[in-house]
Amino acid sequence: MDFLNDLDQKFRSYDVDDSGTITWTEMVAHSVFDQFDLDGSNAIDYKEFKKCVQRLPKRLTGNHDLDEKTIRSIFELCDSAGDDCTMSRKEFGTFVEALSNGELDVFIQNDGQYEAKSKTVRELHGNEKVVTVDGGTSETKVSGDAE
Repeated sequence: MDFLNDLDQKFRSYDVDDSGTITWTEMVAHSVFDQFDLDGSNAIDYKEFKKCVQRLPKRLTGNHDLDEKTIRSIFELCDSAGDDCTMSRKEFGTFVEALSNGELDVFIQNDGQYEAKSKTVRELHGNEKVVTVDGGTSETKVSGDAE
């Protein structure tokens, strides 16, 4: 039974939006989080976040000048719980999702509240599909790896 509990806990650490699925973006966010959580606290503090943001490619940050003030503002938006001046995996995952969708502007304009309108889900057999988040049935299949 411990194995199943461990597996469930690991799954939940990746599934930051609690959707019951793990998207590619969530996998990337998990990996990047681990890379920049330098003290192993399972939280990102401002110093760690700043290092992460300063290494972002320009194509992800759009027209934003990522000076000290802007980075601090984004960090404060990410720490939506406002609890301890750190960012949880969930808070960091929301930021990464907005970045990966090219919607940093939306993230900032909505004070850190962000939910994608669609998500790309990679299926086990290699195909990807884009599904709407609102529960709608419309979906677009995108061919994946050759089977």
